Amino acid sequence: MIEPEHKELSIRRQSRLLGVNRNRLAKKPHPPRADRASDQQALAALDRLHTRWPFYGQRKLKVELDKLGLGVNRKRLRRLMEEAGIEAIAPKRWTSMPNAAHRKYPYLLRGLEINRPDQVWCSDI
Repeated sequence: MIEPEHKELSIRRQSRLLGVNRNRLAKKPHPPRADRASDQQALAALDRLHTRWPFYGQRKLKVELDKLGLGVNRKRLRRLMEEAGIEAIAPKRWTSMPNAAHRKYPYLLRGLEINRPDQVWCSDI
């Protein structure tokens, strides 16, 4: 067992004797989280910008925040937008959603054995 406060053996020596890498022993402190005051300032500016331009996505919002002098990278901006529940107003994909009002046509070739050329034709509109 490695003892960090051992008086005679350093951590380097202890890890060498045990055959363990030192980087596995020392707990690295997490990098400090961005101070909450700057987050609050960025969130307030982000809210004003989103109210003015609700269709702006993260890229354009980042440009606008840069113009205001708030150095916010896209990763942080995404986190702030998610925390605030902000997303750009844009059409979403609806390609797989059938419309109930549309007529459904039967598949006429079901059960038909196609065994010669020019038996079945197809066209695309």
